[in-house]
Amino acid sequence: MAVTSNHVIYRGYTDSSPYPPIRVQAPNKDYANILMDDLAGPKGEFTAMSMYFYQHNMAGKDSGDYGAVIMRIAIAELHHMDILTAVIRKLGGNPQFRGSSKSNKRYWNANSVSYSQDLCKSLKIALEGENHAIEAYENHIQIIEDPNIKNILTRIVVDEKLHKNYITQMIEKYCT
Repeated sequence: MAVTSNHVIYRGYTDSSPYPPIRVQAPNKDYANILMDDLAGPKGEFTAMSMYFYQHNMAGKDSGDYGAVIMRIAIAELHHMDILTAVIRKLGGNPQFRGSSKSNKRYWNANSVSYSQDLCKSLKIALEGENHAIEAYENHIQIIEDPNIKNILTRIVVDEKLHKNYITQMIEKYCT
């Protein structure tokens, strides 16, 4: 999947505003390392996408449109992974499925994926994940001084807030 602003697949699950171009001021392995947590740390995009894919496949008949909605969000998270991978490469990093050196460069494993088959528990875990993603991106926006990367992360946050709204609506629909 090439990084693009085409919203055909993501329409409705990403904001309609375009993504900024994938640019960096200069290679910076420290910034690449920071973004590794967003890509594939324990609460990163790869974990979210994996959990949503699992939940999509486990959604039962009593979960209404949840399975379809969560799969579309998973696809949007995959798009974020594509963007982060491109940024990490431009920064001179190697976009592996691991966290940053701050998290001891632990390689990704499925221990962070919730395998709950309880719809409401899954939704609450998904909401916590989206809140964590927003907080982590906003923290990285403060740390990283490259305006190009700040713009990219700010745009991804817009999508994460949209996902949070969808998940909140699902909690209100199925868990009250």
